[in-house]
Amino acid sequence: MNDKYLAAITSLLHHHSIAGAKKAIDVVRNNRINREWNAENPDAVQRELQEEISPWVQVVKLLYGKWIDTTKMTDTEKKAYAETIGIKGNLSQFATIKNPAAEAKSAYQEWSPNRSAEKYAVVFRYMHDNGITPDEVASYIETFNLSPYGAKLLGIERAGRAAANAGKTAKPESKEVIDKRNAYVARAEARKNWNVFAVEKPNTFPSKLTYARAVLKQEGDELVIILVDDADKPMEESAYVNLAVKLGKPLLDKENEQAAERSKQVDEASKSRELHLTHGPLARKLAELKADGADGGAIAEKVMALLEAEEKKLAGTKAIEGFADMEAN
Repeated sequence: MNDKYLAAITSLLHHHSIAGAKKAIDVVRNNRINREWNAENPDAVQRELQEEISPWVQVVKLLYGKWIDTTKMTDTEKKAYAETIGIKGNLSQFATIKNPAAEAKSAYQEWSPNRSAEKYAVVFRYMHDNGITPDEVASYIETFNLSPYGAKLLGIERAGRAAANAGKTAKPESKEVIDKRNAYVARAEARKNWNVFAVEKPNTFPSKLTYARAVLKQEGDELVIILVDDADKPMEESAYVNLAVKLGKPLLDKENEQAAERSKQVDEASKSRELHLTHGPLARKLAELKADGADGGAIAEKVMALLEAEEKKLAGTKAIEGFADMEAN
């Protein structure tokens, strides 16, 4: 991220349609300039520093990936792909093919990053912030060992994440997010699930293990359960919740979709019933009675009889299948 390399980096990112990096790089560069100015001018009004978004998040997308020829996509595929990679507008914003053949001068291709490179963003940032030059990178990785993060590349990654999160206050979750997560967990724990069993807690069960992983074996009428978490280092609540959400989400989402579909069909059936009662034989009979000069009492008695007959026909009809055709019956 030294100034002499920024032009080349920005050009590469632009060619690969990774536009998000330019702003991040500009913020890093301007903050560096302003920090130096503030240090040299301690008595002056200090220049404000902007919140930094690590440019390495974008830069590592250049590490490895592949070019996708968008000319082979349908219009629908192009639109979906553009949304996926965050490109607004038409495909003319994509990077053009270098030296295209005469028949492909209007062709465009897009760089599709390999997401497995993303974990290295924190590594690059950590080494950059610690002044490691490109020539020193290999030996730095090989000899890195910092407690409690560990050694080599994985140790750097852990140390980098810790440094990036130092002093940060977690953004409070919204009630909607919390309620949704709790609903997923509750659905995963529901006793109606085939894979959920509630058994009496043995007296020897470690009190520290509020959450724990286990494997089990079926032996006749018994289940032999073996806990795999150490009593002194039990499973963390967050790990349990993440697992429960993973199990409960597809179940609850499917049930909500089915409930919405049933509600829609009931509404449609209710409209059909209302239309039948207001425009069907009941409405016609009421009009006939009025035309024949029947008094109010006779009309009310006849209407009640007709309604009872209609309700009996409707009673045996499932809501999700719609209401029966009264006139056909």
